[in-house]
Parts: sequence; C-alpha cells; structure tokens
Amino acid sequence: MLKKLILDNGIPLYLDPVPEAETVGFLVLVKTGLIHEPNNRREICHLLEHMMFRSNEKYTSKEIAMGIELSGGYLNGYTDTIYTGFVFECIPKSFSKCLDIFWSMFENKKFREDELELEKRIVVTEMERRYNNPDTMLNALIPYSVYGESDYGLIDYGHKREHILEVAPEELAEWKERNYTPDNICLLICGKVKEEFIKEVEDLFSNLEGKCKKKEPEKGKGKDICHEMETRNQIYFALNYTVNLKPFECDAIEFYSSWGMSSPFFQIFREKKGIGYKLFFAPAFYYPDEVIFSLAIFGFEKEKKKFLQEAINEFLSYIRKPEYKDEFRKRKNLIEYWYKKERTKILDRTVFYLENLSLGIELTYDEYYQKILSLDFDKFLALLDNLKEKSKVEIYGE
Repeated sequence: MLKKLILDNGIPLYLDPVPEAETVGFLVLVKTGLIHEPNNRREICHLLEHMMFRSNEKYTSKEIAMGIELSGGYLNGYTDTIYTGFVFECIPKSFSKCLDIFWSMFENKKFREDELELEKRIVVTEMERRYNNPDTMLNALIPYSVYGESDYGLIDYGHKREHILEVAPEELAEWKERNYTPDNICLLICGKVKEEFIKEVEDLFSNLEGKCKKKEPEKGKGKDICHEMETRNQIYFALNYTVNLKPFECDAIEFYSSWGMSSPFFQIFREKKGIGYKLFFAPAFYYPDEVIFSLAIFGFEKEKKKFLQEAINEFLSYIRKPEYKDEFRKRKNLIEYWYKKERTKILDRTVFYLENLSLGIELTYDEYYQKILSLDFDKFLALLDNLKEKSKVEIYGE
C-alpha cells in the first residue's frame, strides 16, 4: 500500500518513492468531476481546470508556464468523470520552485475577467469540436446510452454554449471554494521523494481551509442510440456493459483479451474480419459505484456490418474457451514487458494514481500490476461474468 501521511487540516499525502528515478512527480487530486456539475453549468469543472493555469495573485499565466518549463518541469491538468487532477514533474533541484508556482494556483481566489472570457471560448471550441468528430461523438454517446438524461449520462453530451459563456469570475471562484477543500482533495509525491519535499508540501497545503459542498449525482436509464452525422461511408460502433469491479480488474480484462496486435480481439476483428482499425475492449468511464466497459470500433466500412455480430460472438466465445488458457498464460509476458518498461516513467506513474485515488484505492503502481500478473484463468473467467450488457451506440452517415 502507498505510504500515507495526514496533514493538520486532514488532507491525505501519499508517497510513492522510486529510488532509481531521476525526476519527482507531484499530484493534487480534487474529487469533483463532470458528474457533479449543475445542469446549467456543464463543463464548469473543465473551465476551472483551464483557469487554474491563468494569472493569479503571484504569477501571470506566462510566468506559470515559463517558471515550470524553464526550471526543468512539466505541468498539466485533467478533467474526468469523477475528478479533476493537476500534475507536475520536474528535476529534483527545481521541486521547490515548481511547488511554489503550483501552490499559487491553489490558493488563488480571483480570476481576471479578460482571461476568463478567452478561456471560455477555448472550452466552447473544444466542446463543439467534439460534436463534429465521429470519434469523439462516439465516446460522448457511450455514457448517454447507458444512463440517459442524468448526471451519469451527460458527461460529454448535451452541453450548450451558454452553460460556459454565462459563467462570471465570481461564480467560478465560488465553485473552486466549494470543491477545492481539504476534505475533497488528496496529494501524492512520486519518484525521487525527499524529506524536504514532504515538509514543503505539508507547510503549504496545511493552509487550505473549507468544507466541500457538492451535489449527489443522479443516475438515469439510457437506451440504444443510432446517430446520424457525416462519417464518409463509415460506421462507428460501441457495445457497452456495466460492471462493478476495481480498476485493476477492469484492466486485467482488457490486457488479457485485447492488448496488442496478437490479442484475440485484434486478430478476430482487424485481421480476420477486417472490421475497423482503431478499436478497443476496455473500461471507458469510471463512476463511484460502477464502470462502463465498452467494445468500441471507431470506423469501419458499411458493408462489414453484416460480420459485426459474428465477430463479437466469436471473440467473446474464444476468450472463454479452455483452449485459451495457454495463450492467456503467455500474455503475462506482454503485460510484464509493458509494466517494467513504463514503471520508471514518473509522469505517467503519477497520472496513473488519478483514477485509483479518486476511487479510494491505495495500491502502489507495482502492487497494481502484480495483482494483474498474478491473476489465473479461472479468475479471469469470473471477471468476464461480471459484464452486464446495457446499450449499443451506432453512428452512421447521413
């Protein structure tokens, strides 16, 4: 398990030392995401994530960017279903400087109106571009098909320009004050962890105050969706399941059945049937109580549709056969290769903790992959039995 310290104001600080690492990563996870947004303010989490990088009382937006990068670091933010996250990675000698910039973003209580107007247009552009691209549209329709007109379903769909364009600086500051609170965040230091880094984080983030005030998200009921848009004679398809499994269990299903060109998924759909090129059988959206797991194909020729159900049946049957047990065992080598290749990439390792910590899972990166690697075939079959088919999405040409 991750080592866990508790700051004076109750904020958990997790530590994941990687002795051979040459950089250090830092994470702030805010446990408020897209499902917590008001109906008339969809994308406000996304907007605030953007505005955190804008000018504050200590640094301008240019000084934030230059201060991090020219110190030998990288800074990014993430808005997701159940969380908003901020991560930086830097060389150890620059940790204090990068942390000071990072802290200025979190203690900021006022946003410049000119910068907010600029950022609102950027977020609206991102939002509307999503509706013009069948790849992103398919992704947006997956939760909507499962949960319909509800907080769970309206993650990336049904958002309107005015939801964002009407947000005033004071409203955004209030949203931040209600959600970026000690009882709603956690911190993590990863990689080249030093005692002085821990002390600096404790000294700064112990100053955060407040109590979180966020709504209880609603879960609705969706239905199969057929959506028309320009697709250049392509069909975009998703078969969606819900499952109540932990992230490492969901990843295990993906890794053992659909990871890589050698996987049964790729071999049956891509090589044998010629259905699609970009495709996945993987967890798509995490929620507090369940996961949407999808079989998604981002574009295939219309004439191939007659083979689609046949391919689905063949794939799901193949990975359950006793004959697959030997191939399943050999796939552990591929998983071990990626685990060992990626484990010292500190930025990726730090970002990895966003999903897990947002769900209260405190496994280290190494423990997480060891659980996947230790899975036997019978347990794999039991995990597959948890998938419950909920909906389909099909996007086709007008």
